[in-house]
Amino acid sequence: MPPDQRWNRFANADEEVLRRAQSAALTRFVREELAPFSKHYGSLFERVGFDPRRGVTPADLATLPATEPRELLRAQGLDAHRAEFLLRPTPAKIKAAWSFGRKLALGLGGERAREQLVRTYAPCFRTRERVEDDWLFVEHTRYDLEVLGEHGARAFGFLGLDRPGKRLLSLSRPGPGIEHWAFLQGGWQSGTVTAHDLDLSEPGLVEDFAPTALAGPAADVLALLEGARERRLDLGALELCLLCGTGIPTEDKRRAADALTSLGATEPIVCRAFTHGLARALFVEPPADVDADPGFIVSPDLCYFELVEPGTNEPAASDAGGELLLSSVASRGTSVLRYRTGLQVDRPLDWSRCPWSGLGLPRLPSGLCERT
Repeated sequence: MPPDQRWNRFANADEEVLRRAQSAALTRFVREELAPFSKHYGSLFERVGFDPRRGVTPADLATLPATEPRELLRAQGLDAHRAEFLLRPTPAKIKAAWSFGRKLALGLGGERAREQLVRTYAPCFRTRERVEDDWLFVEHTRYDLEVLGEHGARAFGFLGLDRPGKRLLSLSRPGPGIEHWAFLQGGWQSGTVTAHDLDLSEPGLVEDFAPTALAGPAADVLALLEGARERRLDLGALELCLLCGTGIPTEDKRRAADALTSLGATEPIVCRAFTHGLARALFVEPPADVDADPGFIVSPDLCYFELVEPGTNEPAASDAGGELLLSSVASRGTSVLRYRTGLQVDRPLDWSRCPWSGLGLPRLPSGLCERT
């Protein structure tokens, strides 16, 4: 279902409200999920004397070492350590860590509550991320899919894809990455009519679906648009393109906008997007001028970002960019805190109200790229 009125109020809230909500989500995740159920972080907190029971502020978090990709790669390569970054609850750990209300709900819920516990914490499929010339496998639970769907539904809402008559054609194919699942879950949760498996070698199928939006890897979207223009396909309903990836230049947005115009769009909209498996997230730019860099909208209640000096644990200057650290404050499978993403931005997150969407949510700079 599309995000409810409570979410809409949250998305339009002031920075102070959003930061309080983010700190509460961070504290709840570290105290009730990560500390008791993660073997890696439970050991880390004990080793450095970090006590999450007293609350967790961003300043507290900054005292912890960053999590290196090679730590996850090392764990997945050894059978004895493969579950180090998974959340593994036990009755004793739940009793010690959860609030009275959560324990009461579990106790009164009977078999249904126990089934939900399995759904929340039992990995059911995996994706992979390319890091340090190797593949990092990310385990996901049914709960993680729901989080991904929530990210996707919010993104579709920002883009207006959840409105009646909108039809999204996704060019992302099932495979090792999270991108296909982001569009699949986002479409299902937002109610957006979405096609994922059209045979693109059959132009008539694309014309019959009459998409109003197109999404997928930037190169694939541009290839389809320019091919449709050459073949003079009837895609007059197409008005929005979502270019997925990192480091997508503004020139690609212009090419997509020109192609949309030639296909009949009167007000073409081209936005960049990227997905991240550990965040269970789809991040999108709001609709804006094609030459603008509006930034990727972030949900502060579902993930937490920090900027550090590249390759260090030192906070970046308040007016400068840096390397992105991710804390997946809503995950239940492979879960990380202060994970070194290898992505770099050229300026801090923007917490001012977005001039394009009017939302109060923070935005990651659009100039997101792999750290060299």
